[in-house]
Amino acid sequence: MTTRGLQQIIDTAQSIEINRPRMVSQMVTRSGRVRTAERAALTPFQMIVTPQAYSRWEDVRDLVEGITVVDRNLNTWVKLSNTAGMNYITEYRGELTDTQVNALRVATTGTTATIFGNENFDTTSIRGFTTSTNFDYVELGGIPAIGATLADGSACTSATNIFRAGDWIQLRTLASGATNWGIPRTIPLDVERGTGTTVKVPVNRRWVSADLDRRGGDIYVGNEIRLRMLITRLPSFKLLPGKIVQWTSDFELLEDIT
Repeated sequence: MTTRGLQQIIDTAQSIEINRPRMVSQMVTRSGRVRTAERAALTPFQMIVTPQAYSRWEDVRDLVEGITVVDRNLNTWVKLSNTAGMNYITEYRGELTDTQVNALRVATTGTTATIFGNENFDTTSIRGFTTSTNFDYVELGGIPAIGATLADGSACTSATNIFRAGDWIQLRTLASGATNWGIPRTIPLDVERGTGTTVKVPVNRRWVSADLDRRGGDIYVGNEIRLRMLITRLPSFKLLPGKIVQWTSDFELLEDIT
């Protein structure tokens, strides 16, 4: 369900606090050593949105109705890049042109298990990593040919960065043509074009049955991605003299990953 109310709260927010916690527990032994354990989970995004300080009642009456309809039991698809001033949050960082990005597709060769797999990737280039680690990945086709012209006017090579660490990707359609969006994911390290006709793109969250089967489907990248959020703390609003409205607290949101 898409509702203008929550999107407008995000578009005009004073600040947005984003928390991406992994499910990790820690224990300190008697000798002072720290033990950690992590549960494999989708780690939903959490947000605390501080709304605009004051608004005119005539400007937000429809917003209030949208928020009231959604309340805390309906999810809402929202974009973090819906206004020009927020485009930097999910902006694409790779080297491809817009046309080349739009041509990217989930690969069609192989089985679902090979196109949406788990593999060990070299992470020595990332601060904090010294070797390699396992990531779920999606195999993409539609990558530009060696020698194609990139966004900066240079030629595509095997070392061209299709994606840079911090880019966003989202499965957009099923192979059958259905249009329910998948859960957006971030890309944890730079992804080079390589020499093949496809490229494996690691993602920060594991694949689940709801994501599949999307072989041959198109994707959202960067500012096109959407997050499906639930309001977990819904503030009331206060009417002030001069037809002014003030929200009484922050909005607290949790990603719906069902």
